[in-house]
Amino acid sequence: MSDSSLPSLVSSLLPAIRQTAALCERVAADFRHDDTHSKEDASPVTVADYGSQAVINDALSEVTPELGMVAEEQGDALREHPALAIRVSAFTSNISASLTPEALADALD
Repeated sequence: MSDSSLPSLVSSLLPAIRQTAALCERVAADFRHDDTHSKEDASPVTVADYGSQAVINDALSEVTPELGMVAEEQGDALREHPALAIRVSAFTSNISASLTPEALADALD
């Protein structure tokens, strides 16, 4: 990717960035104790973390499928905890129909 295409990429991703901000606000407004999961190192990850990453990665893969994404969260926790995937999907499915509980883990990886 050239430096000249970066403004175009950012412009293409702005809707997803705005949707991600709104997702975080919705999670905060409806936050539950089980919306936080602890990783192996005991650091917390929230429904908003998973949802945000999935939405941005989904948008990035549509705009530039040739680029990968380096991100913090992985889909294993959602595969191991289906209720967590369902909760994340409650916030992502209205943004992208493809971000179902079954597809979220792959969207993170």
